[in-house]
Amino acid sequence: MQDSPVAPIIVRCNTSTETAIYTHLLECSDQFIPPLGDRVDLGRYANKLYRLAFRHEAWHKKSLVGLVAVYLPEEGQVPTAFVSNVSILSSYRRYGIAKQLLADAHINAATASVQKICLQVSCENTAAINLYQSIGYRQSERSDDQFTLCLDLGSKDVTRT
Repeated sequence: MQDSPVAPIIVRCNTSTETAIYTHLLECSDQFIPPLGDRVDLGRYANKLYRLAFRHEAWHKKSLVGLVAVYLPEEGQVPTAFVSNVSILSSYRRYGIAKQLLADAHINAATASVQKICLQVSCENTAAINLYQSIGYRQSERSDDQFTLCLDLGSKDVTRT
């Protein structure tokens, strides 16, 4: 892990604007495999995350540098949450920001009585797969080019990611 940026990283929830989310996704797009902008309309995706996802955000000064977006189940649905986005600006990677935001997401989901949290990741994105497995996610499915990884929140101390 590198030395952290001089100004502190501030973690917040649901404070980003749709424009800040869009800008962040645009800056992080090429880090996804394949690039996020090749798979989705970034403007529509930013709008969807802004309206529907619970967002765990890392801020440095006035910049959104990290984002974990989670769809929580509505009352009466299967108690499984879905991580739709994990993205950290490249110059802020390797500071533990993704782990911290995911840990916060796990705590929030467990507080909402979620029993399992899942995400999808490209089979080629070994760095992301290693990160998720290091904090307890396990493969539950595989399609042609993606793994679905899940974490059982009922069997894990979600405060220790």
